Amino acid sequence: MAKHIYDKPVVLQKYDDETDSYLPERLPTLHAHINTAYFTTEKYEGKAMQDDAAMDFYFRYFPALLNVVKKPQLYRLMWGDDAYDLVGGDDFQLQHKEIRLRGVIANGGR
Repeated sequence: MAKHIYDKPVVLQKYDDETDSYLPERLPTLHAHINTAYFTTEKYEGKAMQDDAAMDFYFRYFPALLNVVKKPQLYRLMWGDDAYDLVGGDDFQLQHKEIRLRGVIANGGR
C-alpha cells in the first residue's frame, strides 16, 4: 500500500430522512488523500460515468468511518464546492490502517 499524504479537508454528510437532506456528521475534521478513480466504464444509477466523475478518497483509519464503509449509500463527501455521493468503501484486508471511499459527483457537480 502506498503512503499517502492526507492533506485535503473534506466534510462527511449523512442523509437524514426527517429533513430529506444531508447533514454534517459530528466528527473531527477529516483530511483525505484524493485521487481520480481508475474506472470509466462502470455505471452509477444507469449512467456511464465520465473520467472526472468518480474520485477515491483515502483516510487514515478512523473507527467511525467503518459505518460509512458498511452503508456508503447513506453518505456523501463535500470537497470544495462539490458533493460526492458515496458508492463504495474499503478497509483493505481489515487491516485498520487506511479507509478508501469511492465517490461519484452528485448532480453533475456544483
